[in-house]
Amino acid sequence: MAALELKMIIKGVGEPGVAGDEKKTKKQFVVAHVPGYVDAFGEKKGRDEQWCLTILGDKVDALKADQSMVDKKAVIRFFINSFFVEEKDARPSFYSVNCTIDSITIIP
Repeated sequence: MAALELKMIIKGVGEPGVAGDEKKTKKQFVVAHVPGYVDAFGEKKGRDEQWCLTILGDKVDALKADQSMVDKKAVIRFFINSFFVEEKDARPSFYSVNCTIDSITIIP
């Protein structure tokens, strides 16, 4: 698992819910925007990025992400992991990449 910390602009915060077969794990989504790179002349050189990040478990209550964070600048630390999902029931195999938030710091 890799950790990454990016300066982002929060564009959306989903309502807390539950995940898993037993519906016991708390889960919430945050959509964040990373503006593309701009050179010294103010010309845009890089592509904008949109990240869909997940808050899981006890972090949902601890981070208290809500609509008041939308359009705020933040430093978000998150973990990225990936795994392979085997073909089942005629569904194709695929790779899944997950981004799970560790912390959110709003920049004043």
